[in-house]
Amino acid sequence: MRSANTVTQDHVNKAIVNFVIGALLPLGVVEVQEFKDLIATLQPHRRVITRNTLRGLIVDKASYDEG
Repeated sequence: MRSANTVTQDHVNKAIVNFVIGALLPLGVVEVQEFKDLIATLQPHRRVITRNTLRGLIVDKASYDEG
């Protein structure tokens, strides 16, 4: 059984996508050291996705939302 406090990499990725879309931020925000530090502080066992991965996830989300 999974703990209620477990945050998966998928959860982190979705939160980053929603943050970037919601705040209308440039994709490069994931490359800013302070952003990486924030994620590492909040979820030390998770990683920040790359700009290319972020772009792909946003395209996938847009395609899913259209259909």
